[in-house]
Amino acid sequence: MAGRSRKPAGLKAIQGTLRRDRINHNEPKPKPKIPTCPDHLTDGAKTEWGRICGELHDLGLLTGLDAAVLAGYCAVFDRWATAEINIREHGAMIVTPNGFEQSSSWVTIAQKSLEIMRRYMTELGLTPSSRPKISAKPLKDDEENPFSKI
Repeated sequence: MAGRSRKPAGLKAIQGTLRRDRINHNEPKPKPKIPTCPDHLTDGAKTEWGRICGELHDLGLLTGLDAAVLAGYCAVFDRWATAEINIREHGAMIVTPNGFEQSSSWVTIAQKSLEIMRRYMTELGLTPSSRPKISAKPLKDDEENPFSKI
């Protein structure tokens, strides 16, 4: 489908842009929950998972349904970090067998990973420009989903 992604009604309500005549009354409202970290992630990706899951959950921005998007972000984060380490160790330029200098493939991997990471980060509210669009109240252990009353 072309165009911008639809925002959930809860997010529109928080941002103050909800119009009652455009509410999807059948929109799913998952409860905040920290999803289980997938086993297939690398150690670096699992470290990133552990770093951000608690904070996203405390803000009420993470549900069990978000496991795949979060795993994708963490995997790309680790790919980017690995590329940056290789660039630091081996340099951004390499010399070909013909004697020409060219950009290392790690530079391309790092750049592409950053592009993909930015998309994931925007979806998860992890960028400075995406955070002002969210006005979420931090959750307490006994508090229910803030979107359930909408």
